[in-house]
Amino acid sequence: MTQGVFDILHLGHLHYFQAARALGDELVVVLARDETVAKNKHAPIFNEEARRELVESLDPVDHAVLGHKGDFYRVVVETRPDIIAIGYDQPYDADAIESECARRGLQVRVERLPHMDFDLDSTRKVVEAIGERLARRELYTPSADQVRLEDSGIEVGTDKDAPPKTGDHAARKVNRPRDKQDAGEMTKEGAA
Repeated sequence: MTQGVFDILHLGHLHYFQAARALGDELVVVLARDETVAKNKHAPIFNEEARRELVESLDPVDHAVLGHKGDFYRVVVETRPDIIAIGYDQPYDADAIESECARRGLQVRVERLPHMDFDLDSTRKVVEAIGERLARRELYTPSADQVRLEDSGIEVGTDKDAPPKTGDHAARKVNRPRDKQDAGEMTKEGAA
């Protein structure tokens, strides 16, 4: 079992789930309720049911459940895990968790997972990177029209020698073979 907010999923979360899953046969992820998140951190971007559904869709996760308001241990008693995995940066005392579980009749081992250092490994880093790129207008997301143009073999904004076109993007048709058969046909046509 592990727990958290998991508001904006990123690779740090995936690696965290993989590491937690490697500790046992099944991984149950407990998600903090919206009310708890708003009280302790910030108003969540995604509501609790959306966060639960997204987390449960990930391969390492067997089940994702919502926590109980005000009592984390209630879901622990209901789920009865052998192991509770906590993140390297979570402010929980492993011994205190084990003691409280024992007081409630559970034998639980608490494992603190190691730090996995790579770019954008926390929600805070992801949000900061998005903010910085928006400020510099460097955040690129292709529109559906651009994707359709690229899929049709039209290059967008690449012809530097062409006369200026109206609009923001220059476009030209490119004859690219789509597969080996097309490549052979183009070669035959070119030789004829």
